[in-house]
Amino acid sequence: MIDLHIHTTFSDGEKDVATILKMAEEKGLVAISITDHDCLDAYDVLKNPEIRALYSGKIITGVEMSTNVNGTMVHILGYGFDVDKMKNYIVRDDGALERRLVEKKFAEIGVIAKIEGTVGREITENAVVALDNSDFKMQWPEGVVKSLHLWWDHFNNRDSFLFLDLASHFMSPSEAIDKIHACGGVAILAHPAQYKQFDMEIVEKLKNKVDGIECYHWVHDEEYREKLIKICKDNGLIITGGSDYHGLLSPLGSQNVPSELLGQHEVLNRDY
Repeated sequence: MIDLHIHTTFSDGEKDVATILKMAEEKGLVAISITDHDCLDAYDVLKNPEIRALYSGKIITGVEMSTNVNGTMVHILGYGFDVDKMKNYIVRDDGALERRLVEKKFAEIGVIAKIEGTVGREITENAVVALDNSDFKMQWPEGVVKSLHLWWDHFNNRDSFLFLDLASHFMSPSEAIDKIHACGGVAILAHPAQYKQFDMEIVEKLKNKVDGIECYHWVHDEEYREKLIKICKDNGLIITGGSDYHGLLSPLGSQNVPSELLGQHEVLNRDY
């Protein structure tokens, strides 16, 4: 099995690079990709031979780029690119924009808070704390992880009164795709179902621009996954997948993505 969607502490994951490699080795994954949000710092760590030796499988270079489709934040995964070239296009954000927008939005509902953190996970968790410590009370569905619930159902939901207009600050999918291609990689539309009611609209809009679609993902049930696989087959697109591991909800390697998918494109056989 393979897992081509993994996050580390360099973006919004809970585990560092070394721990991720050890976990992948223990699970017997034959290939992985670290796909931090708009960040390539993990690949600097992987240059250390002692760190790289923790995992015997293939590591395919990866990144998850934030883009804007009509006001909706859409993620484009890049795989197999030249890291040094991609560094010309990817500059890690210290979270200043997100912190500023969260503070402004909170002020609108009467919550005065100084949001700390340098990555999305830290910022969102601190936002949850700020809400819990204020007079404003959010109703959290039982069993839902607070930080993820806040991000996807509110900060990234245009219908929520806590919606943050982050997407307007992002590049278009075409720009992200062009950057990935310029660095020798392939561009994949990430987890379409996460875009909620706009999912198929976004798939239709981008299926002739991306190289593939992430079909295996924890937000996709079997019927939805097969629907995406059919779209890929009908349009000659690469089928990929992964756990989207952050340390919560979806364990590393949990999506049982077949290793045979690596044979679809030579880029998916490049080892870092």
